[in-house]
Amino acid sequence: MAEMLTPEQMDKAAEAALEELKATLPQTVYIPVARWFKNNYMKAGHKRLGRGLVAIAKETVNMKEDQMTSPGDLKKESRRKAA
Repeated sequence: MAEMLTPEQMDKAAEAALEELKATLPQTVYIPVARWFKNNYMKAGHKRLGRGLVAIAKETVNMKEDQMTSPGDLKKESRRKAA
């Protein structure tokens, strides 16, 4: 089991995680996710949204980047199915 951190340690860990996010992902990835989170956390709760994101990470742990889709890919696929 993970050690319990103090609130101050958790604040520092959150700051470090956000810096890592900004340093490793393009803005075109993290800004839409941040906006999605902002639009949903008051209704759904940050813990539930966080658990959902962790669940997605666990479900896709072996997925390679070339297997991932983008919203544009999904729209093209829907149009092909409709045709």
